[in-house]
Amino acid sequence: MFKTVPEMLLETIAKFPDNDVFRFKKEGKLQKITYAEFGEQIKDLTHGLLDLGIKKGDKIAILSYNRPEWAVADFSSFAVKGIVVPIYQTLPPKQIEYILKDSGARAIFVENELQLKKIEEIQKALPKLKFIISFEKLPKQPESVILLENLLQ
Repeated sequence: MFKTVPEMLLETIAKFPDNDVFRFKKEGKLQKITYAEFGEQIKDLTHGLLDLGIKKGDKIAILSYNRPEWAVADFSSFAVKGIVVPIYQTLPPKQIEYILKDSGARAIFVENELQLKKIEEIQKALPKLKFIISFEKLPKQPESVILLENLLQ
């Protein structure tokens, strides 16, 4: 019997490494991610978060629609023993500000430029927020924003 969700995931990865964990459309084409690939991404992002100084008990927000990167960020946050703060992507900046202040989030994953703009609008009111990580490459990549693919490396 499993004691934790991450423990269950690790067992599933070991048993079914070549099975698809995700199937999704990107740029009109069907994409697949296997359990083995998913596990590697989680491991890589976990190391990336640790390199940033994220530690046990830190709050890590995710502001995004449901997508594979969301799950990778979620499980990587569990792996560093952080506390995930999911935020509905449809919320306006002021409500996001309230959630981030109340939770004391140190880091936030944002899906794209639209979500980043919301954070930039409220960032000055969030002194505990130290890291913004974008799932997607942005048209104008601010120096202060970490691109997920870079953190995976």
